[in-house]
This record gives sequence, C-alpha cells and structure tokens, in this order.
Amino acid sequence: VITARDCNDNPLHVGGAVFQTRIRALRPACNQYDGWCESFDERQRPTDLGDGRYLLSWSAPVAAVYSLEVTLDRTHIRGSPFTCTLVSPFAQPPPELRWAPLGGETA
Repeated sequence: VITARDCNDNPLHVGGAVFQTRIRALRPACNQYDGWCESFDERQRPTDLGDGRYLLSWSAPVAAVYSLEVTLDRTHIRGSPFTCTLVSPFAQPPPELRWAPLGGETA
C-alpha cells in the first residue's frame, strides 16, 4: 500500500494522485533464468482506494532480485527505486547453514 503525503509528510485523505510503478528483474536466483530477467519489465498503475492510499499488487513468477520504481507525476517518490529480493520457499540452504543436533551429529 502506498500512502500519499503532503509536503510536510502528513498523510493525505483523498485519492486522485497519479502513481505509476515499474518492476524490472535485475538478476535471477538461478542462471537458467538469465534471459527471462533481461526481458522482464512490468508497468502498473496502483488502484486508487479513494482515501489517500493506493494498492499495488504484484506476483513474481521467478525467484530473483527486482527493482520497484514508484513515481508520482513522473517523479520518483522518496526511496524509489526499491530493491526487492524474492526467494523460493523450495530453495535449499547452503550446507554450512543446515541444522545439526548438539554434539556435532549430522541430520
């Protein structure tokens, strides 16, 4: 959710602002998706909730590092672009991070 604010950083309570978002894949978690990441570039207009808040909903199909740009009237908001890292729930941790019971036995 994006909350619109005035020049004094107070939240606005009306809609009507023109936010735009751009999501780009920067680098994949697996090399097999290199080509896909180079071409992933999605633009959206968040849903105006009418109360100064704007809903952005996005689902990434590939575990990767993404860049999320948010602009208001073609100017980046504070902090934009943001870096988002999506990890797979199926990824295996490296061996040095795997759990082992006390006493040094391996699981």
